[in-house]
Amino acid sequence: MLNKPCIGFGKFIKESREFKNLSLEMFADQLKVSHQIVDRLEMDLLHPSGSLIKKLSLVLNVEENELFNLIWCENPVKLHQNHF
Repeated sequence: MLNKPCIGFGKFIKESREFKNLSLEMFADQLKVSHQIVDRLEMDLLHPSGSLIKKLSLVLNVEENELFNLIWCENPVKLHQNHF
């Protein structure tokens, strides 16, 4: 079965960024993307590719596979766990 975007992954990304005390612009710089892309990610409007997931995992210090599973679900569910 193909994976579908999880509901609420953007909130996880935003909370993780804020936990690291990174502004949206600082986070975008570290990811080497525009702040508009980060904004869209945090609002669940953009679903990152594998290469962006890799960058996110490095910047947020989250295992790449764990992050992939938070973003792409077999059965989309709302995220309830705090993964800091």
